[in-house]
Amino acid sequence: MGILYGRREGRRFETQINFRESNPLVMTHFLLWQVGEYSAVPGYRTGEHPHVSLEISAYLEGSASMVMDGEEYHGQTGSVFVLPRGGMHATKADNDSPLRMFFLGFDFRNEECQTYPYKQMMEFYRQNRVFVGEDTVNLITAIHSVLSEIYSVSPGYMQAIEHYVELIVMLTWRNFTAPGMSLMPSAYAYNPLYNIPSVYAVVRYIDDHIESIGDIRTLADELGFSYAYLSHMFSSKAGIKLQDYIRRRKMEYARNLLASGKTTVTEVAAKCGYQNAAAFSRAFLKVIGASPSDFLKK
Repeated sequence: MGILYGRREGRRFETQINFRESNPLVMTHFLLWQVGEYSAVPGYRTGEHPHVSLEISAYLEGSASMVMDGEEYHGQTGSVFVLPRGGMHATKADNDSPLRMFFLGFDFRNEECQTYPYKQMMEFYRQNRVFVGEDTVNLITAIHSVLSEIYSVSPGYMQAIEHYVELIVMLTWRNFTAPGMSLMPSAYAYNPLYNIPSVYAVVRYIDDHIESIGDIRTLADELGFSYAYLSHMFSSKAGIKLQDYIRRRKMEYARNLLASGKTTVTEVAAKCGYQNAAAFSRAFLKVIGASPSDFLKK
């Protein structure tokens, strides 16, 4: 097992935890083959390859087609896919759109999944068909959380990754089988029962204002809630501090800008709200695990 960082032709960056095909990581309920993300240039194509596991994929940015046994399933930012094991698979990014994609390769441990809800989840995922839909259950927050653990390699990160993998599998199951449990009727939805913003509403607001967003107090004022309340609500629901999430998203945004080759480090620092490149470089190193200059050399 190892955490893989790098690039290859057509991919701006790739980060994942990857296990040998014959030796997946054994978790409490699941077997884990791989989990991670990559960012690719417009028009990128993967070669066809056999699926040794079940897969959950999500488009974090861009649009592309999933190809499974010759059938194409198109999606865009926010699309979620469930792919069966076996068969031949490829991904085709649209010619006018760079692609950033999350992927999770897993399967169930049969004996450990004979009770509710694992048995029902296992039956859903093993239908040997492709499912395509939009994220209606705040799956994106769990995805960002597991990627954050992969990048940070903090103490206990593998236990945290197992937690988020289980959460992603369960939320995706809900996404396709219980749409009435949606946590986000619209991008900026508020919970009418409790008059509080959904985590997804905060996430979408941050993504839509990634260059201009300031500190948490300013964010709370703009959303109409107190600083303390918003911070507590977000961390309790998302499992990550709001300030840490904002920093993570800014650095992910910065990494994409740098990978494009069209923006200098100084320009990216300014876009992300840093007064100088040195402060930006320290934040980038802490989150991404490499300085901006080292990242550009990879």
